[in-house]
Amino acid sequence: KLNWINSQWIKKLSPEEFRGMLRGNAIKYLSRMMHKGKALEDVNKAAFYCSKLAAVLAKELEEKRTEHECNRDSLCG
Repeated sequence: KLNWINSQWIKKLSPEEFRGMLRGNAIKYLSRMMHKGKALEDVNKAAFYCSKLAAVLAKELEEKRTEHECNRDSLCG
């Protein structure tokens, strides 16, 4: 199985492209879940991509919050 996070093409994606890939894969698996006979497997795959997307968004939000606090307090150099 592909170790997707270390894949060379994944590393070349911009943050926006990476988020789009995660969203697209989640949508793909949810859209096909009733048509390929593997609904539970597809839902689990969609959940995997949703979980990764949530982690990316949380990290970005934390970075923006930290940046905002640094700008407000002038403490970050």
